[in-house]
Amino acid sequence: MARFDPLRDEDLPEGTAGLILGGGFPEMHAAGLSANGRLRDRVAALAARGAPVAAECAGLLYLARSLDDRPIVRRPRRAGHDDAEADPGLPAGGGRDGFGAGPGG
Repeated sequence: MARFDPLRDEDLPEGTAGLILGGGFPEMHAAGLSANGRLRDRVAALAARGAPVAAECAGLLYLARSLDDRPIVRRPRRAGHDDAEADPGLPAGGGRDGFGAGPGG
């Protein structure tokens, strides 16, 4: 497994064959996540090729078409909602270290 930073890294780690997108508070970083269009496109393309993508909480929000009206990954539609909104009543956090990519093979 290789870690990557969706705010700073423009590419997935070499050889990525699947993703694990963990929790955190993406609403704290929605502008930065949205601004990294190159990585968003890479994640969407990986998912569109049928690679396994496991996501929970913030990771699932990252896969939405938008988060708080900012474009995010736009994964291929399978089920559920394509747009997400942060609940302003939730406590603010700042975690974003639950992202990892798995090598092929």
